[in-house]
Amino acid sequence: MDASIATKGKAMTEQRRPHGGLKARIVDLLWQNGKGLTAKELQARFGDDGQIPALSTILTVLERLRKSGDVIRVPGDAGEYLYSPTPAEADEAVESMLGALMKSSDRTDVLLGFAGSLDADDLETLRKAIDRAGPDH
Repeated sequence: MDASIATKGKAMTEQRRPHGGLKARIVDLLWQNGKGLTAKELQARFGDDGQIPALSTILTVLERLRKSGDVIRVPGDAGEYLYSPTPAEADEAVESMLGALMKSSDRTDVLLGFAGSLDADDLETLRKAIDRAGPDH
C-alpha cells in the first residue's frame, strides 16, 4: 500500500467521532436548547470541536432518533421540521402530577391523598426530596 494513502486513511480515522458520538452530541444540543431546533440550527451549533457534520448527516441521525422515540419532530413556521428531545418518563410523570395539582380547588386534599397512597419506601423518598428542597420551597 502506498504510504501516503495509509497516512491519509489514518488521519481521517483520527478525526472521526467515536461511534454514537454524533447521536449523543445532537441529543445534548437539543436538551441544552430547551426548545425545538431545525436541522440547520443544529448544524450551526457544531463547530466548537471543528467537526461540522453535513446537513444530510444530521437529518439522517435525527430521523433515526425520531424512529427510535428519542426525538419528537413537529412542523415549523418556515416549512422545516423542529426537533426536540422526547421527555423522560420521570419528567412526564412530574408534569402530570403538577397538572393534576394545579387543576384542583383543594391542593391540600390532593397532596394528603397522594401521600396517603404511598408505601413506606416511597414516603421515605418523598421525605428526602422535601428535606433536599429546603424550607424556601
